[in-house]
Amino acid sequence: MTEILLNLTTRPIPFPPEAHDRLQVEAREIIARYPHPRSALLPLLHLMQSVEGYVSGTGIEFCAEQLGLTDAEVTAVATFYSMYRRTNTGDYHVGVCTNTLCAVMGGDQILADLKQHLGVENGETTADGMVTLEHIEC
Repeated sequence: MTEILLNLTTRPIPFPPEAHDRLQVEAREIIARYPHPRSALLPLLHLMQSVEGYVSGTGIEFCAEQLGLTDAEVTAVATFYSMYRRTNTGDYHVGVCTNTLCAVMGGDQILADLKQHLGVENGETTADGMVTLEHIEC
């Protein structure tokens, strides 16, 4: 039997102080636009994604710190919305819908053709880091 050990004390690497300070100024400007600070969570997640290319554990922690939320509360929002990436993606993000109607209209074939053409599977990025392919629901 294989035993899996988790180190629950591992924390994300914080932003360097100068980056943290700059982001904190931007975050305060964003938060000030809303009557309730928690309402600024989505724009703060967009800020984190614009800085890192995705929403990392460090970004989650930063948002939680700014809004007085737990990391779990921020993670729940970041993972609920498909617009927030939790892993680094390519310069181009290609999403292909394969729900029932889109599959009938050719979505499954388009996704299959793109997988073959790009040499990647769903959620993977090409070796050159240019294109990330993802199955989505429209």
